[in-house]
Amino acid sequence: LNKKKISFLKIFINHTKENLDKLNLDLKVKNTIILPKYLNILEETEIFLCQVKEFLRLKKEASQTNNLEKKFFIKETARSLFHVETAFALRLQQQIKKYIKKNNPKFIICTHEGYAWERLVFNAAKSVNPKIKCIGYQHTLFTKFQYSIKRKIIKKYNPDIIWTSGDFSNKELRNQKKLKGIKIINSGSFKNT
Repeated sequence: LNKKKISFLKIFINHTKENLDKLNLDLKVKNTIILPKYLNILEETEIFLCQVKEFLRLKKEASQTNNLEKKFFIKETARSLFHVETAFALRLQQQIKKYIKKNNPKFIICTHEGYAWERLVFNAAKSVNPKIKCIGYQHTLFTKFQYSIKRKIIKKYNPDIIWTSGDFSNKELRNQKKLKGIKIINSGSFKNT
């Protein structure tokens, strides 16, 4: 991208226990950001209140159904709202939204392995600017029993394009009728490029 004079911004998630200031000092790479693990107190409170609101909505929905399987599913979903990964995904969505508003990109490239946070990155992009092309890169070992990567949900949570890392995953995803309308390209593994 540098050689072609195309501007870009790399955003990393801090999965380490290192202090963010130390990481950014050590990094010293232009156009690269490591996200903080937490937002300010007001934004963290907003995320928590959003979780509580959704919990109450699901609790009400569970009380209105007589279907035991549906009731169990709703209750389990409600419990998962307060899992650390849920807060992480919602936090990441807010952070990405800020950078999209600030930088107005034409493309977003993100891993696409089936994590909720990846779907929220696509949603953040499309909620700021529906014209942003979202590309999901599937690069991990792919098995036929993987479910979430094969799901097409509400459009604003899906990538527009999926890059696959090999023939097997490309074939698996192309054969998914649920993914109709999403362009799938076998880009190969970037590890060798």
